[in-house]
Amino acid sequence: DYVIIYKKDGRLLNINKRARELFSIEEKDIKKLSIYDFLPEKYRRIAKERMEKILKDELPSPSEFLYEIFWKGKKRYVLVNTSRLKYEGDSILISTLKDITELKEKEKELRIMYRNLKSLDFLKSCIINNVSHELKTPITVIKGIVEELYDELEDKEEYRELLIIANRNIKRLLEIIDDLLIIAKLARGDYKAVFDVFHIDTVIEEVINEKKDFIRSKNVEVIKEVESVPIVADKVLIKHALLNLLDNAIKFNKDGGKVFIRAFKEGKSLVLEIEDTGIGISEEKIDRIFEPFYQVDPSMQRKFGGTGIGLAIVKRVVEIHNGKISVVSKVGVGTKFRIEIPLGS
Repeated sequence: DYVIIYKKDGRLLNINKRARELFSIEEKDIKKLSIYDFLPEKYRRIAKERMEKILKDELPSPSEFLYEIFWKGKKRYVLVNTSRLKYEGDSILISTLKDITELKEKEKELRIMYRNLKSLDFLKSCIINNVSHELKTPITVIKGIVEELYDELEDKEEYRELLIIANRNIKRLLEIIDDLLIIAKLARGDYKAVFDVFHIDTVIEEVINEKKDFIRSKNVEVIKEVESVPIVADKVLIKHALLNLLDNAIKFNKDGGKVFIRAFKEGKSLVLEIEDTGIGISEEKIDRIFEPFYQVDPSMQRKFGGTGIGLAIVKRVVEIHNGKISVVSKVGVGTKFRIEIPLGS
């Protein structure tokens, strides 16, 4: 650091060797100079006002100030730390100067990088949103045709079975598109939450009903332990979060496994628990499961499917409701998600 000691009128008392070399000052000339001789003209009045305020205790001692100066043809950023001291019954000032040009340049680079990343993130979100909208319309049309064909082919059981499989996969595609649309809106901050009063048991019933074919196809038993708790929340978001949690609990379960859905009041919060007897998650990977597009095991994606955004949506929904989410899991035993949402949200 460069150290300069001076009187309250600005006249120098001493200056260390590094500062002398920086400002090209001979030791014999120190007493002839003032602190203002080292400052660009545009800072002299500001510096004088600041020093007077430090001497009057109107500014803390020490105080830090940042100055931009041109030195040897280059703009430099200098951080000046000024303190008041007592010397021979009078107040003096001591300033330490630190050149932080490199830090400021790195900060500038980081800001540019951050803006670029934000732009890319926004672009990615827009692409997801636009592509999802474009996919949803034709898939919805195909779904309607499949359902109509199913009704027409009453006496063709073998074809109806194929149409059931087709319809199940179409529904799955629509669920994935809905997930992509919601995560895009949440990422861009476009989603406007609508808070209303509803009973959680009715939403859970809707969620289970929508997943009944998937539950049957995976040979899983769903056990409800649900209280009729009224809550102020965004019903669409809460339902979407529960659909994703139930979908995972079914998908990653064992043949003949169980899923427990619990809802109860605890203090001033609604507690929601989704517990399964499935494959579980290893301890070192639990911290990452809420990251968008993260797959616990990429090889499992081929076996179980999924985009890796369901849990990211769940976490964001909980945050929007000022809630908390936690996970307990053991490989080969199962996983339990616990959500706590304030009843007055």
